[in-house]
Amino acid sequence: MSIQNVVEIKNTDRNLPVVLSKLQAAYKADPAPTYEQRVDRLSRLHAGLMEYKDQLIAAVDHDFNGRAHAETMLAEILPILEGIRYYRKNLRKLMGQSKRHLPLMLLGAHAKVHY
Repeated sequence: MSIQNVVEIKNTDRNLPVVLSKLQAAYKADPAPTYEQRVDRLSRLHAGLMEYKDQLIAAVDHDFNGRAHAETMLAEILPILEGIRYYRKNLRKLMGQSKRHLPLMLLGAHAKVHY
């Protein structure tokens, strides 16, 4: 699966099982994306969030029957942007090997998770 072939969910897809099956198929096609793919996806998420920020704020305002622009930015948009920044900065470390503890019956064995 190429980086450009991310699941497209159109506004007409209002049936939850259809949407979930598309997401499941996308995951099965590429269950372990590379570092570069993950950075690209984070960058596109950031760009999309910034592009549709005003529409998202308007939708939240409509849902809450009047919510301040600044409140939505602080409570909804900025935490996501901070999360994207955090994961971009720490992605290599998070994708590194991590040791796992094994039960006593496997004494002497070693286990690691590779991403």
